[in-house]
Amino acid sequence: MDSKVYYKNGEQAYLEKKYREALDNFKKQMDIEASSSCLNYVGCCYLGLEEYFLALQTFNEVIAIEPNWEQPVVNIGRVYIRMQQFKSAFKYLDKGLKMNVQNPDSLFYMGVYYLNSQNYEPAIKYFSQSIQIVEQQSEPHLNLGLCYFRKSLYSLAIQEFERSYQITPNADAVRNKGLVFIELKKYSDALEELYLAIKLCPTDIECMVDIIYCNCKLKQFNIALKWAIEALRIDPNHTTVKKFYEQINIDLGLCNG
Repeated sequence: MDSKVYYKNGEQAYLEKKYREALDNFKKQMDIEASSSCLNYVGCCYLGLEEYFLALQTFNEVIAIEPNWEQPVVNIGRVYIRMQQFKSAFKYLDKGLKMNVQNPDSLFYMGVYYLNSQNYEPAIKYFSQSIQIVEQQSEPHLNLGLCYFRKSLYSLAIQEFERSYQITPNADAVRNKGLVFIELKKYSDALEELYLAIKLCPTDIECMVDIIYCNCKLKQFNIALKWAIEALRIDPNHTTVKKFYEQINIDLGLCNG
């Protein structure tokens, strides 16, 4: 098979978060025709697979080949964020940003760094700058929405979650929009979003917990019970769901009594 086909297949698998499949394709491409771009993707696959030592090793190999390319530097920062070594993460993200202030990834992951640090103002700045360079990316809008949500700027949060979903339909965007409505005590509106989120990610227990909570708030106990049973089928030991299940049965008994 032509190396370009391996590369293309690897990119597609990576976008679908099939990191093992992507890694296999990129390694085959490297065997035929090595490139720093492909090697960088290999590092990203290791990051996706949570094989952090191999990811760091690979990105350093890319830097040795391409010392003026900021992307592997930023990617090392990404690894350290995942490892929750935030001091090291900032060092590499800052270095990558100084190498190219127009790299949307550099700006985005600096935003992620500040979001993880619960420092929302600079996070908003960096996510916004990333969006200004490349608007058609779902994740910066999603994370910008989270910043607004945590600052109780609910209208702005909803706008960003909606934009994230418009670009790439994803469960996180609609679930987060549902959480905003829960915060506003608009439980019917929240359920509309949460039901869409659970269609996109049918085994998301935490989303089911939100659905149960909203139905209880609306005194729709039979519906809440159905979701509690479904959640316990997936995870019989989930503490929160078990508590809901017990309380719902009490509430139903009182209602029927």
